Amino acid sequence: MASENPDQEVVDPTECATCGKTIDPSAWHPVATLFDDEGDFHLFTFCSVICRNRWVEK
Repeated sequence: MASENPDQEVVDPTECATCGKTIDPSAWHPVATLFDDEGDFHLFTFCSVICRNRWVEK
C-alpha cells in the first residue's frame, strides 16, 4: 500500500528506494528513516544492504 504526501512523490514500501526492485513485504529487508526540514517522517525500504548503502552515499 503506497502513501501519498502532497509535497513529495508517492512512496511505495514494496519498492526499493534505490533501484525500484519489488520487495517482498513478508521478508526481512533493510530500511532507513528520516525527518525532513518540515518535520515530516519518511520511511525508505531497500531490496538489499547494497542498495541501502548506495542511498546513504547520495
